[in-house]
Amino acid sequence: MGVRVTVLVVLATIHLGTTEESAGKKSYLNVIQKLYQAIGASDEELKLMMLKSLAADYINSGIPLRLHKSIRDLQLEEWTSSGHFKALILLQSHDGVSFRILGGTLNMSNLRLSISLDELRDPTEYVSSLPTYKKNQSPSINNGSNGIPELIFYETNTACERNAVGDCERGTVVMDSWLNKTIAFQRRLDMDTPISGLQFLGTHNSFNNKADGYGTGDFTLGKILEALSGGHWDFVWAQQWFTITDQLNMGVRHLMLDPVYFWDAMRLCHCGNSFPWFDRVIDFIEKALNKTIDFNSTELGCMPYDRPFEAAIQEIHDWVTRPGNENEFVLVLVNDEGPHSDWDHIDLIQKPIVDIMGKLLFTPSNKTMYFGDSWPSTNQILQLGSRVMFTCSERCSDDVNIFADMTQPSWDLDTVKYFTPFPTCGGYKQEEWYIVGGESQVVGPIYNGPKEEGLVVSENFPYLLQCPVTCLQMDLASPDLMASAAWSWAPGYSEDSLSDSLCAAIDASSQGHWIALPCNTSLGYACVNATNAYHFAVSSSEGPWDMPVCPTDFAFGLPTNGYKNWILATEMFSRGASLLWINIAGTRA
Repeated sequence: MGVRVTVLVVLATIHLGTTEESAGKKSYLNVIQKLYQAIGASDEELKLMMLKSLAADYINSGIPLRLHKSIRDLQLEEWTSSGHFKALILLQSHDGVSFRILGGTLNMSNLRLSISLDELRDPTEYVSSLPTYKKNQSPSINNGSNGIPELIFYETNTACERNAVGDCERGTVVMDSWLNKTIAFQRRLDMDTPISGLQFLGTHNSFNNKADGYGTGDFTLGKILEALSGGHWDFVWAQQWFTITDQLNMGVRHLMLDPVYFWDAMRLCHCGNSFPWFDRVIDFIEKALNKTIDFNSTELGCMPYDRPFEAAIQEIHDWVTRPGNENEFVLVLVNDEGPHSDWDHIDLIQKPIVDIMGKLLFTPSNKTMYFGDSWPSTNQILQLGSRVMFTCSERCSDDVNIFADMTQPSWDLDTVKYFTPFPTCGGYKQEEWYIVGGESQVVGPIYNGPKEEGLVVSENFPYLLQCPVTCLQMDLASPDLMASAAWSWAPGYSEDSLSDSLCAAIDASSQGHWIALPCNTSLGYACVNATNAYHFAVSSSEGPWDMPVCPTDFAFGLPTNGYKNWILATEMFSRGASLLWINIAGTRA
């Protein structure tokens, strides 16, 4: 079926002399009219070739192009310099609803532009008609730089059994039943996806929690420093509120542990800052005593009472072996920061992992033997009897029991501060190991983690889930923050909402959340490509839930994680479909 396409080209800046250099900023319509007068018409084939050229030659998007049917979701840039112009192209199908947005920069001196303009209309009408879509095109998101008060409020709002100092006792944090069920449902959806393509909900420095005694003196130390300095000191040292057990109970499946050899034991400490002047003092003492001291400035912050590394390994083991957790898989990153962290006691990291976890470990040897160079799915790992996988950031990987850390990029770049939303997604690609997190630590005027690195908060969490991020690390995780990770069912809906008469549909106008509608409602169908689970199509026909029709090489399906869900939602935006059936059955199954 032929599609008549309306193309609107908006010039951001045209170099026509000093009096007209800012014409693009004055009026979209005036600039369009000038362009219309300057160019001629061409046939449909040449027009589509021109569009393909615009996308292929001037947009570095990494998104495959299939003419106007699939040009979608490319980030718009800022105004360009004089001598160039910015093109905003809206493709409108025959039904007057579907459209795409394409942004790029062209040099007029090297190209004669030849695009047919069927009509002139203000493009802001189209963009404003889909506020959610427009919002997602912004070059940045709330990076959580002021997120500490929100996360503190969430902690005070958490129900649990509290000890004498007000911290939650291990295993007592209460999770809303709907949220708990929804987060578990989302994990089950993706159990056949290679683990490199999962979205692990994780915590940053999971061990560094107040419930286990870390940061108990934050308030007091802040007041002492204020008294000494005469200024205001905010002091936040603990990066989590609740124990590892409670984090796992909330749905966290990616943990981060920092082992440091300190006070004759491998302990869990949060440290790592280097102070050369302090290290020179230690070096002087070592020479004076003719003795090596296993301590330097990177260990400032460690305490003799910090938790033993093996205690956390045992806690993870006890959780995964608890009745009801037989189908759970946990990924643990051991952040061994090198010789001045482990002081060559790597065995005190490796041995507890191997001895305590035993056959529960999914190891590099398992991967090589059963899966070669490919990453298995959660179900495939569980079938081996494995439940936990350990990776190591520096020296403790051995390629036998513990993997080398696969996540990328470096900590300097993988924070929320540098993250951009869909479709650029910080440059991340599907089914590769990517990690995104933030930093909650604040040390008065000396260091402010949220401002330096950003922070995962309720406002930006959904945007992170709309991208192919493997490990999403929360600071100060709580049930209220976890609620922002519910990308599937809309509040009040769940699998239990489905029946012989109520079927599942995705609502693009509600951030792609899922609802239940009467099964005899006439809607289109979500169709998934047979060979590419990230390629979705909207059916051209509508009908009841149980009579799906999909294009060749596509089948009635559903997205299995937040990234795929948003790919489908944006495809719906571009096709003008607000609701689609998705393939989740109720009692009809």
